[in-house]
Amino acid sequence: MRAQELHLVYLTPKSHATAFLENPSLFLSNSSLKKKSNRGITLDATDVPIDINQIKYFKENHTGYVGHSKWLNAVMIEIYNQQEIDQLLLLPFVNRLESLVKNNTTIDEDYSVTKSTKDNRLKKHSNSYGYAYEFIQQINLDPIHQVGLMGENTTIAILDTGFPLVNTLPAFSHIYQENRLHDAYNFTTNNTQIYQGASHGTNVLSFIGAKRPNEYIGTAPNANFLLYTTETTDYESPKELMFWAQAAERADSVGVDVINTSLGYHYFDDPRYNYAPEHLDGQTSLISKVADMAAQKGILVVAAAGNEGNFVWKKITPPADATHVFTVGSNDIHKNPSSFSSYGPNALGELKPNVSAMGQKTPFYLTSGFIEYGSGTSYSAPIIAGAMALLIQAFPTMPLDELKNLVQSNSHLYPNTNDQLGYGTPDFYKVYQQLSLSLQKQIEAAQNFVYPNPFIDHLKFLHTEPSMEIVINDGSGNVVWQQTGTNTISTPHWPKGIYFLTAKKPGEKGITQKIIKR
Repeated sequence: MRAQELHLVYLTPKSHATAFLENPSLFLSNSSLKKKSNRGITLDATDVPIDINQIKYFKENHTGYVGHSKWLNAVMIEIYNQQEIDQLLLLPFVNRLESLVKNNTTIDEDYSVTKSTKDNRLKKHSNSYGYAYEFIQQINLDPIHQVGLMGENTTIAILDTGFPLVNTLPAFSHIYQENRLHDAYNFTTNNTQIYQGASHGTNVLSFIGAKRPNEYIGTAPNANFLLYTTETTDYESPKELMFWAQAAERADSVGVDVINTSLGYHYFDDPRYNYAPEHLDGQTSLISKVADMAAQKGILVVAAAGNEGNFVWKKITPPADATHVFTVGSNDIHKNPSSFSSYGPNALGELKPNVSAMGQKTPFYLTSGFIEYGSGTSYSAPIIAGAMALLIQAFPTMPLDELKNLVQSNSHLYPNTNDQLGYGTPDFYKVYQQLSLSLQKQIEAAQNFVYPNPFIDHLKFLHTEPSMEIVINDGSGNVVWQQTGTNTISTPHWPKGIYFLTAKKPGEKGITQKIIKR
């Protein structure tokens, strides 16, 4: 084994750690107990909380500690020799070790990263979207904004490089003035300093969170944001995959709805860690495995497909290969595939990317406050992430798999697919209309539109549509409550009895339902 090899150390349940840490000599001096350390047992990391004492042990006894993942119940450490491996395997709370090395030889390929490209075509439209109009119009998002959906009450995490000057640029001032930044952390430096490093994160945030009427409006500017630095330009290492995993777990603990990641990994400074196309199975890469876990926990994970279409690699890059991740390719203004956009499918033959958006010559904010056009799937992904957040805002009970399928089936290539575009560019307003119609039918059928019924101290509604007016009359016909665009009513002081609830949208006939207060 070569020096400084990164490993994942998978841990056993907390009880083993507790016993060892209370009396380590008992375990380390008894060979029979060493052989009974439960290695080979498959654990569901999400069901076994990671033990803080285990983490403390690695931090204090191994200088190569990088980080840990509670979802994987694993620690990433840098190991320097076989003796250290042997010693770790003796620990009763170590299940198994997994080297992150994928090959032992250098892969000789022409590799480079597609950077943002400057473009002199700065086209500002006369409407309120300004420079953002083209990518907003292409996915037909304006009508959804017009009904009042701008991302309110949703939380979007952006896992990226740094976010320099986001806290001072006018385009993002509303995030701070309205207290929409709910969490921020730099996992690469283990502190809260996110306003440093490369500006890629600032650029990416533009597509979702920027709001300057008549100059630029992102897809979900009124969402709540979590800004996490997980990528550093100082090196390219699997350590960054662990940083990403920690950020995803932290976002989950805060209460995230959407994670956008405009990052991808397949080559590293140390070529032993490089991936091959057969590794694109959604589980080989640590970042893909964790992204898939996040998606299965009910988080919408949106990933950029990658910018390798013009290079030898050509393929999507982890975590875009994960089965349940919503992967986004890049197209131009005419919905044609961008030449640089990475190709699917993944190694399992599953469709990747899922959809596409404008990632070619798209506008974003520089740290100077000026707008520049650039290209990359890094830019198409957040466009889709913000648009998906609006659907989640409007239809919070819709299962994510159903929502993703509906977006795919309303994309311009459907039912056909393309290895760079997936099902193509979605029409989000069509999706919204279909879901609204379905909701209206549920209202008409009076099936769980209002619940609980009978009620005691509160009422909830199936919808969150801002234009939906709710009127409640008592048995004598008096209006006791009336409001538009709400989804919860507090009723502890209402007299017991029968009430009549009428729900209607502007210009439509209302639907009346009897409700009972107990």
